[in-house]
Amino acid sequence: NVVWGNGTGASTGYTGDNRHGIYTNSGAHNTLLYNNTLYGNVEGELFLGGGADRIIAKNKIMYGNGPGYALRLDSGQTGTVVSNNAIYHTTTARCILNNAGAGATVENSNIVGQNPFFIDEKNANFHLQSGSPAIGKGSVLNEVKVDFNNVQRNQPNDLGAYAFVSSSLSDTTRPAPPRDVTVY
Repeated sequence: NVVWGNGTGASTGYTGDNRHGIYTNSGAHNTLLYNNTLYGNVEGELFLGGGADRIIAKNKIMYGNGPGYALRLDSGQTGTVVSNNAIYHTTTARCILNNAGAGATVENSNIVGQNPFFIDEKNANFHLQSGSPAIGKGSVLNEVKVDFNNVQRNQPNDLGAYAFVSSSLSDTTRPAPPRDVTVY
């Protein structure tokens, strides 16, 4: 899934004002959050609130550029694991806010503070550029065989909603129309 530029986003267990990309809170149990691209949401990209248990967040790209944190974890969680993600904010100090304590594990396999290099995020093209640090850094997940465009995922997985394809997805230049054509 791709969640970007939202004043509201997907939510579990919360009915108040929600302007995050994805927000979990009490009531969220055994939740798998895999291979999402979260970009430029008003209050942050991924908020894992207190009272949730067994939330697994893997292979995501969280790209923040607003007032919220790219990743925020609150206390009161049990069994939460955040691994193999790219966590980036244009203001480095806003990459991660971790108030979860022992209830959540943020593993060293996350790439923190490195731009994932989308082809053109300002125009919602969240495919990865060649040389992106998110290429080949994901966990192997049996649940995710294809990307958002139904492209087969290679192993190891790329992070985010789109698998990297070596052919240029950024070339949108139309060829010149033919001239002096004769059809018989």
